[in-house]
Amino acid sequence: SLIALATIGALSGVAHADSNVTVYGVVDAAVRTANNQNANGDSLNSVGNGLLQGNRLGFKGQEDLGGGLKAVFQLESGFNIDDGTAAQNGATFSRNATVGLSDSTLGTLTVGRQNNLGYDTLIATDVYGVANNVAVAGYQSVLSGFRWNNSLKYTNQYQGFNFGAQVASGNTVGSDSTNSGYALSAGYKASNWSVQGVYQKAHDTKDGELGSLAGQDQDFWALGGKYAFNDQTSVYGQYVHSKFNTSEQVNQIYTVGVAQKLSG
Repeated sequence: SLIALATIGALSGVAHADSNVTVYGVVDAAVRTANNQNANGDSLNSVGNGLLQGNRLGFKGQEDLGGGLKAVFQLESGFNIDDGTAAQNGATFSRNATVGLSDSTLGTLTVGRQNNLGYDTLIATDVYGVANNVAVAGYQSVLSGFRWNNSLKYTNQYQGFNFGAQVASGNTVGSDSTNSGYALSAGYKASNWSVQGVYQKAHDTKDGELGSLAGQDQDFWALGGKYAFNDQTSVYGQYVHSKFNTSEQVNQIYTVGVAQKLSG
């Protein structure tokens, strides 16, 4: 078992370098204890890193190109608060590195390392917003993966409907499928309720991350929704289905959660 003794912070802030660029971040740490850490049943007291949210420092911005068209970018780096090292295998902008074009009518097209549509859909319909630590929840990200490299992603919305498409290249000579993936998503958002769905195909994967296990493919789909009774109380529901072709592992997960604000 894992007990969080004290959450020191989940602090976010923004500062404007100019009218088009935003600097933002999250710092999340906790002091915690975990028992039964060896055969003798000994406990471990430690400083936890990113218990509820992953620590990050990011830059995002846009430039008006005229006629409703904008150039957009986002660079986001993950880090570990306990020792100051870089997260996500030490990449400089490990959480996000994208550039693209956005139009209020035509939608947004981005290229680079970015969240896959499976993860985006689960965030929208999970009461935790997908918790960062599996001791709290976080099972969704283990199945959908987080981010895809070398990906092209399109999203748009129209009169409450939203939809998206994404394709990721494995950048492999002689093969278009190796370490690649694609995803489709759609949903609808009303004033106090929403529904979302996604289908995702990942090649060479053990957890939705492309290239994590050669030769194994994953079919992943999910449905979820949210209903707000008022400004204080909302209920969430989600169904997740994942199937791997080589191991024949199938995961089916149903969740229901309630969010209650303690103050206005």
